[in-house]
Amino acid sequence: QPKVSTIYLRGQEFFTFQRINIIPIIIGWLNISVAASDDTEIKQVEIFVNNVSKAVFKDEPYLWKWNETGFGKHIIKAEVCDLAGNSDAFDITVLKIL
Repeated sequence: QPKVSTIYLRGQEFFTFQRINIIPIIIGWLNISVAASDDTEIKQVEIFVNNVSKAVFKDEPYLWKWNETGFGKHIIKAEVCDLAGNSDAFDITVLKIL
């Protein structure tokens, strides 16, 4: 979470567009959740907003409440590392209002 083509209002999915593909719109706060798995074990999951580290998790759930105020486009990135030193990352651009 967040998902493409979805508007979120104070942490809840408010509306999802079915036929168009837009960046997520976040009004107020939102729980940012990361689903991560590995064939061995996850060492850590880190969440970034605009390349600034916001949360580091060693154990599930990988969930961070984004309750900072702001307006404009932001890039949320999740980086997952396993015990073998492998890593993977995923990012999504969102529009945040409040």
